[in-house]
Amino acid sequence: MVPSGDAERKVASRRSHRKSRLGCANCKRRRIKCDEKKPACTNCVRHAIHCDFLLPASQTSRASAGPSNSANVAQLELFHHYCTSTAYTLYSLPGLQNFWRVNAPSIGFSHPFVLHGLLSMAASHLSRFDDERRDYFQRQMEHHWGIAIRTATSVISHVDSENAPALYLFAVVASFIALGRGPRPGDFLIFGDKGVCEHRVLFHTIKLLVETSKLDLIHGILAPTICPGGRRVTMVLEHDKIPEESEHLKELRLLLQEIEVKKDPNCKLYRQVATSLWVSYALVFDVDHAEGQLPTHGVFVWLFRLPDEFVECARQRKPVALVIFAHFCVLLHTLESSWWMKGWVYHLMSGIYKSLDREFRVWVQWPIEQIGWVPPTR
Repeated sequence: MVPSGDAERKVASRRSHRKSRLGCANCKRRRIKCDEKKPACTNCVRHAIHCDFLLPASQTSRASAGPSNSANVAQLELFHHYCTSTAYTLYSLPGLQNFWRVNAPSIGFSHPFVLHGLLSMAASHLSRFDDERRDYFQRQMEHHWGIAIRTATSVISHVDSENAPALYLFAVVASFIALGRGPRPGDFLIFGDKGVCEHRVLFHTIKLLVETSKLDLIHGILAPTICPGGRRVTMVLEHDKIPEESEHLKELRLLLQEIEVKKDPNCKLYRQVATSLWVSYALVFDVDHAEGQLPTHGVFVWLFRLPDEFVECARQRKPVALVIFAHFCVLLHTLESSWWMKGWVYHLMSGIYKSLDREFRVWVQWPIEQIGWVPPTR
């Protein structure tokens, strides 16, 4: 019989197929075809197992002899680094450090998406300081984050008293990871050139989880992380304007008075946001902190309370909104020593300055001086 055209093509296709000997160790052991995608093949990602493509070249030979053992060693390295180093870099208060070092991993054992998030954060931390293995740790970060985000996404649509603390913790971890990736062109932290940015979504998620599961969070294992922020929010609500005697934001107060005279339609919104910013200033600069302690809660409570209407004004590059945001950069600058905040302050101030006309650039002179940024000469 003479084979038909379709049959000939099938035969040709089979004959032209060449077996790959470059597949990962997991696929070889399971005797399935590996698509050899990097940094992790599709089969390993689908089954949430560690692909040996993630290992540095120096460890590849060892992985082929014992892939499971190599994967475990890689994860243990990240876990050890998280508990002995990364956990201490998120907050400077000893109680919060102990929470992130002890309690957070414990929650991760019951909710694996939290644990993978912590491993991803540890890998991000290591990639900032280990030049020789930077690419390796970045692959580890993306691998564990991919597993974490897929698992958390399947859970977040069914929030209850059991998983709410884990989801809140995961959203906070996601915020640190997003910040740790560093600023990108067009990313203004609260908005992006293309609309809503990743950070704003994460802040909204944290806020929503607190509002919907507040009792479960403030009376449960997460109380040490929720209550300090809650007390600061209460302080925000107790004020409706920047006090006249305040040394902070003097020039901003003058600007608000000026736009009130000009009957700016957003005057009330700007005053509300500026007052909230003043409270954060007071918490950061006026409250006594032990030496070396960074007032992280006092900085970020302003972001969590930020109204969508103000974010939209900033996205539209309305000058008063940008001037207020520039004054927030002074608060962010207090966290500049943290690895996950590196590069953000100058990036934001540069973008704000470029977006302002000469008339309004004089209103950001004080925050520019406070952070030590040098404007372009042209």
